[in-house]
Amino acid sequence: MLIQFGDELVEVLIAYRRRKTIKITIKPDLSVEVIAPMRTSKKYLKELVLKKTSWILKHRERMKKSLRIIKEHEYKDGEVFYILGKSYKLRVMKSSQNNVFIFQNDIFICAKKKDDMDYKKRLMEKWYSDMALAKLKNIYDNVCEKFKEIYENKPQLAFRKMKARWGSYTPIENKILLNSNLIKVPEECIEYVIVHELCHTRYLNHKKEFYNFLEHFIPEWKSIREELNRYANV
Repeated sequence: MLIQFGDELVEVLIAYRRRKTIKITIKPDLSVEVIAPMRTSKKYLKELVLKKTSWILKHRERMKKSLRIIKEHEYKDGEVFYILGKSYKLRVMKSSQNNVFIFQNDIFICAKKKDDMDYKKRLMEKWYSDMALAKLKNIYDNVCEKFKEIYENKPQLAFRKMKARWGSYTPIENKILLNSNLIKVPEECIEYVIVHELCHTRYLNHKKEFYNFLEHFIPEWKSIREELNRYANV
């Protein structure tokens, strides 16, 4: 089904399921998917989608921004990289000594092999990793101090680059593992991830009690999580 949203004709996909409510989502290709209970009329669904026009346009625009972030880096001049949610443009220079640093709104890579993408990638990843170890540790300690009523014993902290998770908690070791890529997202999002994992010291699953507990400490956690998801592939 095609529906006109302003100046754009958008494909709306309808899927019927054994459920009681209607769910509208925006897909990565920017199409709109509607999951509806069996026997719901297409006429009713079209009317409902049109009523949600402002919500759909807002979330399609947010998805477009996310897709711009997802683009694979080639480590060339002008590419955008993120540190604590702020964007910086990359500047690449040939040098006899390898170095990566920030100056004003740019990140400079001074590399012996200026035209070797893998070489520059390793330099950037090492630089990001070193920054994460220092900065994220500091944020973690501050959050633990601020929310120390959550836990009985402060969990140990470890870092690792992960593809599918921002963090995890291991109760046997009382250890929180943070994704080192968190160094790229806004500090508010980092704090949310840490508090989320601290709450697992009380509730190991993601049932209603867990989210009620989390909401007590971060009432706006849903909007923060939504913002965090924009950085899923930075």
